[in-house]
Amino acid sequence: MDAAERLLTTYRAPLAYIGLGTTAIISCKLATFAWRYLKPSSLARYHHGKPGSTWALVTGASDGIGLGFVEALLQRHFNVLMHGRNKEKLERIASELRSKYPKLQIQTVLADACATQPDIPGVVDAVKALPGKLTVLINNVGGTPFGSSFQWFASYDSDTIDKLINLNARFPTQLTRALLPILHNTTPALILNIGSVVGELGAPFLSAYSASKSYNLRFSKSLRGEAAAIGADLEILGIMVANVLSGGNKEKGSFFTCTSFECASGSLDRVGCGEGIAWCWWRQAVQFAIVNSLPLWMQEWLLVSTLKKRGDSHDVIEKAKFALEDMKKTA
Repeated sequence: MDAAERLLTTYRAPLAYIGLGTTAIISCKLATFAWRYLKPSSLARYHHGKPGSTWALVTGASDGIGLGFVEALLQRHFNVLMHGRNKEKLERIASELRSKYPKLQIQTVLADACATQPDIPGVVDAVKALPGKLTVLINNVGGTPFGSSFQWFASYDSDTIDKLINLNARFPTQLTRALLPILHNTTPALILNIGSVVGELGAPFLSAYSASKSYNLRFSKSLRGEAAAIGADLEILGIMVANVLSGGNKEKGSFFTCTSFECASGSLDRVGCGEGIAWCWWRQAVQFAIVNSLPLWMQEWLLVSTLKKRGDSHDVIEKAKFALEDMKKTA
């Protein structure tokens, strides 16, 4: 028996055990992943036994993913309180939906989520005036609605950065704080906090937005832990979202791109999945798992390559280079 055969004989059993263990771990992860997207949603428990009697509040409800949530909730027999900041647009959409869903109630409430002092008391008063219990809060409002979505961070003025933080982080945080007593009083209740893949990966030329979305997900997990610690029947679920066709994103998608309604409907299907953070759509979960397994330099290369392909951002890098040169000259 030569050295190679002796080595193989010596390590055959340990290698076999390692192979079995690795196979078992991978199989378990695959089964868990499949079950997460096959398991029936437990959203119906927030009807409190009577569909059409309880309410859901959706922030940023007049367009995109928010409007997708409104339709998905109405189809699941929830009354909906729609939040927005454009009164005419909000009322027009609400009127159209009332005609489409005549057996359900739809109300609206205004508050500028970009403001440093938004009218959160007004939202709370609207919730208290509802002819029924609020059992679902969808913290959806967010985005980068200030010029081009993609910008070099050094080109932002301080006011725009404040508005980004207000819109994506401060408003949902303060609204949740204000509504928690109501939700604790109407349990079982549900809070969905809508995050983004850029909150995990960090996207170039979306620095402030990426940071705010990372905040959303950490905030969500912390609140979930608090609810578990005090034994409250309050489900808090952070939702991860990647590329979605919406009001602010008209780019043609790929196999991993979903519509606003698919995003919203998939998010509601994840309710009761037992996770603190879940992907709205299984395809995007697969996409993220692949990207997240790559080395950092390759992730950055993919992010920049994707950025260059987008119609609204293909020249942002060149503009930033010119701006940097000007900055150096005037520094």
